[in-house]
Amino acid sequence: MKPEIVIFSAKGKKSFSFSQIERLEKVGNITFHAVMDPLPKEVFISLAKHAEILGITRRPLKDFDREIAQSLPRLRGIAIYSTGYDWIDVEFLKKKGVSISYLPDYATVTVAEHAIGMLLALSRKIPLAYLKASGLLTQKVSLKGWEIYGKKHGIIGLGRIGTRVAQLGKCMGMEVYYYDPVKKISYPFAIRVRFEEILKSMDVITICASYQRGYPPIIGRNEMEKMKNGIYIINVSRKELVDHEALVEFINNGKIAGYALDDVLEPDILNKLSEKHRIILTAHTAWYSEEALSRGTEMWVENIIGLATGNPKNII
Repeated sequence: MKPEIVIFSAKGKKSFSFSQIERLEKVGNITFHAVMDPLPKEVFISLAKHAEILGITRRPLKDFDREIAQSLPRLRGIAIYSTGYDWIDVEFLKKKGVSISYLPDYATVTVAEHAIGMLLALSRKIPLAYLKASGLLTQKVSLKGWEIYGKKHGIIGLGRIGTRVAQLGKCMGMEVYYYDPVKKISYPFAIRVRFEEILKSMDVITICASYQRGYPPIIGRNEMEKMKNGIYIINVSRKELVDHEALVEFINNGKIAGYALDDVLEPDILNKLSEKHRIILTAHTAWYSEEALSRGTEMWVENIIGLATGNPKNII
């Protein structure tokens, strides 16, 4: 008997090609749901309650917690459309015997290029230049930037994305260093240093580390105090990795010159900024490219099929 497969995506069935739909329908009874915005928990549970295999993006849910897991008694496999899985209660699901597939590298190139784009936006004040050219800023606002060539670039987390960011930075003439608790050697494109050295000596820090569900930020007040004056920070990982209340204080006092985050921040944090242009937000779009979408959807289909047929792939 074919398993019941429930898939949540932005466009429902239209998110997939004819060939992908055909392959999915060969291995299971498929129910597609088109979801653009987060659903109330009870609505999501009612739509997914018969699922044995669940395909899900982050659109319908920001947090797949144990309450949801307990409300889906038939569930035995989840295929998530993301690389990060901090929004899933992996530990609890594994205890229930639920297998979880993810997308380890569908957006590596896209996210790394976005990180470099954020670096250039900060260094050359590109958002400010647009506002000034549009007449939204006075002529008194300076657009003077700085060259990234020769600058010290520290990367926290040398996984797939961190490695690609390091390689691109090296190609652009930066001195690239990294810290990763797992990797212990230096590479032609990045020299390994202690975490303290990343904080004290870098001109730019890019955060590419994974976020562990429930853990405190890795960049908090103590870490910011140790940083070089005038440092720039780029975060293409999760906003939970940084203490943003402390960050705003250090931006306002001039210790941190600028910050770029691929997410959004709450208005009460942004309202405390004395100079709004010191923070650039890109609303979690670093992954969003034509190529990444194509790769990701195909990998997602393969992961769903693998779970349905008892041949799981890319298991967390």
